[in-house]
Formats: sequence, C-alpha cells, structure tokens
Amino acid sequence: MKIIQKKRKLNKTTLTNATLALAATAILGQGIVKGARDTRDKSPTPTEQTTNTKHIKKNQKDMTYGEYRKMLNPVTPYVMLELMLTEGVKLDKTGNYCIPYKDSRGIWTIAFGMTSTRDGKKVTSKTEPIPIENAWDESVNVLENRETYFMMYCYDVGCDSLRLDTPGRQCAFASIFYNSGTKLMEEPENKNHRNRNETLRKLYKEYGNNVTAEMVRECFAKYPITEPRSFGKLAISGASDKELANVLGLYVVGGRGLWSRRWMEGQVLMGNINPKSFLELPMGTLSEFMKMMGGKKDVFWGGDKEHPIINMETLIPFDEWLGNPVAHDGKTKFSDRTIGNLLNRINPDIIEYFDDDKLVFGTSDITQDNKTADFIAFRNEMKRQVYKTATSKIHGKSHAPQTVHATGVKRA
Repeated sequence: MKIIQKKRKLNKTTLTNATLALAATAILGQGIVKGARDTRDKSPTPTEQTTNTKHIKKNQKDMTYGEYRKMLNPVTPYVMLELMLTEGVKLDKTGNYCIPYKDSRGIWTIAFGMTSTRDGKKVTSKTEPIPIENAWDESVNVLENRETYFMMYCYDVGCDSLRLDTPGRQCAFASIFYNSGTKLMEEPENKNHRNRNETLRKLYKEYGNNVTAEMVRECFAKYPITEPRSFGKLAISGASDKELANVLGLYVVGGRGLWSRRWMEGQVLMGNINPKSFLELPMGTLSEFMKMMGGKKDVFWGGDKEHPIINMETLIPFDEWLGNPVAHDGKTKFSDRTIGNLLNRINPDIIEYFDDDKLVFGTSDITQDNKTADFIAFRNEMKRQVYKTATSKIHGKSHAPQTVHATGVKRA
C-alpha cells in the first residue's frame, strides 16, 4: 500500500540549506569522520536572540499540566517518527506483531523502545507480542499519559531558565525523557531527586491534568536540585542548543546504538533535522547508516571523553542517505515496509498530518548566507563524493579518515 493515494513528494531531507553549507565548509581541511570541529558557542544564535522567548516562557510556566500537554500534542507525531527510526523494533515472521528483544544495552524491549507494558510491568522474553497496529498507540501512551511529558512539564515550570520553547528542543527532550527518564538531568540516587519525583508522581496520580505550575514549583522548592548531571546543569542554566547537543556525547556509554541516537537527538534539538524526513525509511534503520559509515564513534562524536563535540560533518552523508536509503553494504535497497507505509496502515490521518509542515525545524535560509552558485555546486559535489566514498567500503576493511578538498576526496 502506498503512503497515500495522491502522489506526494516529501523533501528529501529537512536539513536546512544553511546547515548543509555550514557542514560542507567544516569539511574543508577537517575530515569527514576523523573528528568534528569545535562547534560550541556560548552565545545565543541569531535565531535564539530574535525569538520572543520571554512571552513564550511566561505562558508555558503558568500552564496546568493539561494545558502543557495540549501544547505538546502537535509535537507527538514528530517524536514518534524519531523513535521509529532510532529504536530497533523487532517483528515476528509475519511482520504483524512486535516481539520482545534485547536492546544494545541488554535491556528487554518491545515495540518502539518500550521497556514496560501499559500496566507497568517490565518487558521480559515472555511479554505478549503487540500487534503492530497498536504499537503507535502504546508509545504515544508512554509519552502523553505516563511520565515523559509530565516530567518535561515539571522541569520546565520548576526551573526558570530551562527553555523548551522550540520544536527541536521539545522533540529532543521528549526522546531523552522517553528513553532515560530524568537520569540525564540529575544523579539518579540523589535524595532530593528521588523524593521530588515520588512527590510529583503522587500529585499526578491525584490531580492528573489539573496539576498546576504552583504545585510543581512548591515541590522543587522543598526538594531543590542539588546534584545535576552535566546535561541537566546546562539545561537548567539556559545553555545554547549547541552546548546541549555537544554534552549529549557524555551519555553514549553502554551501547553502540547510543552513538547514533544521541547524535540524532542533538541534531533534532538544534533544528538541523526534521523527523518528517524519516517517513520514507524503514523502522529502526539508523543503525544501517551507522554501519555504512564504518561503525565508528567518531562518525558521530568528536572531542574527548570530558568534552565531546557533536559531528556536524556527518549531516552531509546523512542527507544523501535520506534521498537514497540503502543497507550498510551500500547497494541493497530496503523493502517497501517504510515508516510511512506502516503509518498509512495504522491510520492514514497520521500521514495526512505531515502533508503540511505543522512545525518548523530551523529557520535559516541559504539566501540569508549570500552563498554563490559556485559554492552551492561545490557543496553538492561534496555531498556526492562523501556518499560515494562512504558506500564503497571494502569487505573486512574499515574506512580511513577522509579529507575533502575542492578537487575531490583524498585519503588522509
């Protein structure tokens, strides 16, 4: 079944032109996978400077949880697309049921990254399979009716300087909280952290959507944040998108899949990637892109253990891969069991939702950067060369780092 009856043409990717130009520029003399250049920027970007965040934050910080959840409703389908791409969903032989599997960290999981069932039981090898048609609703339930959005709400209204006011930040934080809860914000065993979360859960159980911002602030006042982790410390202090994206590289220990997932969360957070572009990809295929690029950590993360830097250069081959998604051998085409086809099977209205861009990820435009036609042509050639090199991997040998020059691709 096609995604939708009328023929639609999705953008090959929603990486902004300016983002691609920036990445192409960064490649010059830097290397495509050897390590990203330092993109940390402690000053607000022009977009951040011009956004009326004061007005947005005032409204958000006075909302009840029901109002906040309603505000996030348009974000949910985009979050789901990201989860469907990054999570290694496993289907039975018929392709009709999601079955339990162990993720890269050895945790039993089902559907789109769910580690517990609707009734709160942990997923095990004996957990009942979930019909694929129900998998969407099960994950949406985790986002909207359990703790993901609620804990985002609590930190947003409880921490004055935290900004969750862009689609990129909202999607990225939802993915992080969906997968890790509040562990990236504070030390999990911190007493205040545990007591606050326990109190907030009781409030949610009693009042539901009627939990008020004042209730949450009183809870944070009683149990203040005393031991934030690196990501949480930056988030609650109003750090820039780039700073937050970079520090996500500290949380990739325990599974190779985390390298690419945290990279994706960082790029979505910065507005460089719109999850809408994943509709034409099969579920769980971000791992194929990682393998195609050599399976190395530095494809996604540069810097060092204490100061990671998100790799911006990888945006270029990722953009090309979106337009021509293939398995890691660089040749095998995926089946037509794409995310879009699956959603059309579950509910065509979901697909219709993406026909018009409901959310804007990134606001840059190539014309604002005053790039010449020659530069644009050069950028496109770099994309072609990088993708060609990445997909020509010789069996049994890993890629040597590449340095891209105006005349082509040259071995480092």
